[in-house]
Amino acid sequence: MTTDALQEDPAQRQLRQASAALDRALRAGRAARAEEWLTACPALAADDDLALELIYGEFVTRESLGDAPPPQEYYDRFPARADRLRRLFDVDALLGAESPATNPGVADTRPTTG
Repeated sequence: MTTDALQEDPAQRQLRQASAALDRALRAGRAARAEEWLTACPALAADDDLALELIYGEFVTRESLGDAPPPQEYYDRFPARADRLRRLFDVDALLGAESPATNPGVADTRPTTG
């Protein structure tokens, strides 16, 4: 085991595990939501940055699967984090506007499914 693995914060470990499980469930077509993991992982829920990463990860995965969830859904589901989510979605929209499909001079750095 590496030094980094030994020093991994419990919340970081929970984020890694929750993100992977949420991604697998969504890709398998099962209904899965970030709330389930935030409820089951109190250390993850207590860290706003990590919780936002999990929530945004759900959005990105659903978007990559063609679901196109509206940001308002996330503002309604996570009202205490709505302001920070709004900033994330604004950045996502800006990056999407500069995708290779709309601007051939811009490299596509968004995750792809394979």
